[in-house]
Amino acid sequence: MNEAGRGRTVSSNFYEQFENFRFIKENRWKEHLDVPRIKYLQLKKSWRNKGEEVHRLKIAVMPVSCKKNFAFKFIGESRFVVDYLKCDQIQLAERIGRAVETAIYEGSNIIVLPEYVVSQEVYHSVQKQIRKCHRELRGEMGLMLVFAGSTWTKDGNNVMRILDAWGEEVGEYYKYSPYVKPKKEKHGFECCEVLSSPGKCCDIMAIENIGLFLPAICRDVIDGEYTEELAHYLLPVFIIIAAWSPSLAQFAERQREMANKYFISSVLANACGSIRKRALKIGNGAIVCKRGTITQVCKKDIKRDNCMANCSKEGCLYLLDYDFSYKEKEKNTDIAITRYNME
Repeated sequence: MNEAGRGRTVSSNFYEQFENFRFIKENRWKEHLDVPRIKYLQLKKSWRNKGEEVHRLKIAVMPVSCKKNFAFKFIGESRFVVDYLKCDQIQLAERIGRAVETAIYEGSNIIVLPEYVVSQEVYHSVQKQIRKCHRELRGEMGLMLVFAGSTWTKDGNNVMRILDAWGEEVGEYYKYSPYVKPKKEKHGFECCEVLSSPGKCCDIMAIENIGLFLPAICRDVIDGEYTEELAHYLLPVFIIIAAWSPSLAQFAERQREMANKYFISSVLANACGSIRKRALKIGNGAIVCKRGTITQVCKKDIKRDNCMANCSKEGCLYLLDYDFSYKEKEKNTDIAITRYNME
């Protein structure tokens, strides 16, 4: 729902209180899963006016580090859970905190972190920096939401938490599709990621005057099942993808499909540590564009910049500036990417 009043209903016609509806038939929804919840985010007047004038959205992506702050703890031969206890969290938490501060001061509207990397120490550091910047900048801060990558929880789930511009948790998203790999010398696949409550909760953020922002974690997009079904029913304007993946090709294919079928733009925040060291591309941004009378996608890759040697000391963030303004034959939608080093 794009708009719903919080006060008493003043009309006898219930339908007049809403701009539009999204109906999901329960008998067609997945068994044991709750229907997604839509959380409404009302923007400040200054944000609304600025957005209407420039038609831009700035998204900060943080690849985090070429080194992991967690370990895959294997149960049996192939099944794993994620363990944060064996790795130092303090240094990375401080670095990500500085990156969040830089992203906010550079005018980011949305911040996205990768899958798995948000330990409790990292999460609290992100919250602390958001609240600090909010006190310092007051009404000048352009931040709307932070999609805090994902955290492996004590009850065995892979969960993305969503924060508002005050650092308050306003939503969460449980990964649905676990990581799988081909069976050795057999047909089919075997499940490797042990999720106790896959797809338990899905909060979709409805940003005023912009539209629905659908969270997704890694395999949920690649499998072409859960995220695809949500996109089909709810028609978001944006998909926010947090990932830990050595390959980007399958994401690009799905992002292209989403743009062509449902007119959805997207961002892929993949962890630098998941990509082999000699690879150049580590993530991307995709925006719906027009080629004549055909809808397509303009994809811009997030690339390393001779940065591996100093990664453990500095770290970085990428600011993706989505330009949705469009004038036929003069100007098309586009994404500009700027890299910032943390010192």
